[in-house]
Amino acid sequence: MFEERPRKLGPLTIVRDAQGWKSLQYNRSVTGAALRINGHVYSQGLGAHAASFIRVRADQGGTKLAGSVGVDDGSQGRATMSFRIRDSDGKVLFQSKEMTSKVDAVPFSVPLDERRELLLEVLITGSTHHAHASWVDLHLE
Repeated sequence: MFEERPRKLGPLTIVRDAQGWKSLQYNRSVTGAALRINGHVYSQGLGAHAASFIRVRADQGGTKLAGSVGVDDGSQGRATMSFRIRDSDGKVLFQSKEMTSKVDAVPFSVPLDERRELLLEVLITGSTHHAHASWVDLHLE
């Protein structure tokens, strides 16, 4: 069995990921459509399906990872979920409230520790049917 090479998204390396349906998408929603949260289209980000985890490493520059999270419009109002970011020791750095597709993207900014790795999680709070999640405008500050 061959291990997949880590993939890049701007200043981030996606070290590994797992999710409940399909595969992680780069700059697209989990279905391959544009990333869209409450009608707003985003050109950069990750399209996932809840429940999911994404281990990322910040390769250079910056002391914080920033961006926004939201339920992708592809969920058609059928899914509820929350988003969480933990550091390499498991400490919770960001936790969203329960969200639906009728909610604007929620911004976050979290510190990077010396290992520069974070765990991005989407936690399902309802049905997994159409549980399309988006991590958008990811960048280092």
